[in-house]
Amino acid sequence: MVKVPTVSVHLAGGAEVALPPENYLIPVDTRGTFCLALAGTEGGVSIVGNIQQQGFSVVFDGDKQRVALVPKSC
Repeated sequence: MVKVPTVSVHLAGGAEVALPPENYLIPVDTRGTFCLALAGTEGGVSIVGNIQQQGFSVVFDGDKQRVALVPKSC
Protein backbone atom coordinates (compact mmCIF):
# COMPACT_ATOMS: atom_id res chain seq x y z
CA MET A 1 0.00 0.00 0.00
CA VAL A 2 1.37 3.37 -1.03
CA LYS A 3 0.10 6.83 -0.14
CA VAL A 4 -0.18 9.23 -3.07
CA PRO A 5 -1.09 12.91 -3.14
CA THR A 6 -4.58 14.11 -3.96
CA VAL A 7 -4.81 15.36 -7.54
CA SER A 8 -7.49 17.94 -8.28
CA VAL A 9 -8.64 19.38 -11.58
CA HIS A 10 -9.34 23.12 -11.34
CA LEU A 11 -11.92 24.34 -13.85
CA ALA A 12 -12.94 27.80 -14.99
CA GLY A 13 -15.43 29.44 -12.65
CA GLY A 14 -13.71 28.05 -9.56
CA ALA A 15 -14.90 24.44 -9.77
CA GLU A 16 -12.53 21.79 -8.43
CA VAL A 17 -12.75 18.01 -8.92
CA ALA A 18 -10.63 15.75 -6.69
CA LEU A 19 -9.58 12.58 -8.52
CA PRO A 20 -9.13 9.22 -6.80
CA PRO A 21 -5.71 7.62 -7.48
CA GLU A 22 -7.15 5.04 -9.90
CA ASN A 23 -8.18 7.98 -12.12
CA TYR A 24 -4.62 9.19 -12.61
CA LEU A 25 -2.39 6.16 -11.95
CA ILE A 26 -2.42 3.22 -14.39
CA PRO A 27 -0.88 -0.12 -13.29
CA VAL A 28 1.92 -1.16 -15.65
CA ASP A 29 2.97 -4.51 -14.21
CA THR A 30 2.37 -6.84 -11.27
CA ARG A 31 5.35 -5.46 -9.28
CA GLY A 32 3.57 -2.23 -8.31
CA THR A 33 4.77 0.02 -11.13
CA PHE A 34 2.30 2.72 -12.17
CA CYS A 35 2.20 5.28 -14.97
CA LEU A 36 0.97 8.83 -14.35
CA ALA A 37 -2.04 9.27 -16.65
CA LEU A 38 -1.65 13.04 -17.05
CA ALA A 39 0.17 15.04 -19.67
CA GLY A 40 1.00 18.69 -20.12
CA THR A 41 -0.28 20.71 -23.05
CA GLU A 42 0.92 23.70 -24.97
CA GLY A 43 -1.58 26.46 -25.43
CA GLY A 44 -4.83 27.14 -23.64
CA VAL A 45 -6.64 23.84 -24.13
CA SER A 46 -6.57 20.88 -21.74
CA ILE A 47 -8.35 17.55 -22.13
CA VAL A 48 -9.93 15.60 -19.29
CA GLY A 49 -9.63 12.04 -20.58
CA ASN A 50 -11.81 9.01 -20.09
CA ILE A 51 -9.57 7.62 -17.32
CA GLN A 52 -9.98 10.81 -15.28
CA GLN A 53 -13.76 10.74 -15.88
CA GLN A 54 -14.29 7.20 -14.54
CA GLY A 55 -16.72 7.17 -11.63
CA PHE A 56 -18.14 10.56 -12.60
CA SER A 57 -21.21 11.59 -14.57
CA VAL A 58 -20.53 14.36 -17.06
CA VAL A 59 -23.44 16.81 -17.07
CA PHE A 60 -23.88 19.38 -19.83
CA ASP A 61 -26.03 22.48 -19.23
CA GLY A 62 -26.49 23.99 -22.69
CA ASP A 63 -28.58 26.93 -21.47
CA LYS A 64 -25.91 28.12 -19.03
CA GLN A 65 -23.03 26.76 -21.17
CA ARG A 66 -21.55 24.76 -18.30
CA VAL A 67 -20.11 21.28 -17.87
CA ALA A 68 -20.05 19.49 -14.52
CA LEU A 69 -18.28 16.35 -13.31
CA VAL A 70 -20.48 14.79 -10.62
CA PRO A 71 -19.37 11.72 -8.63
CA LYS A 72 -21.62 8.74 -9.37
CA SER A 73 -23.62 7.58 -6.37
CA CYS A 74 -23.58 3.87 -7.25
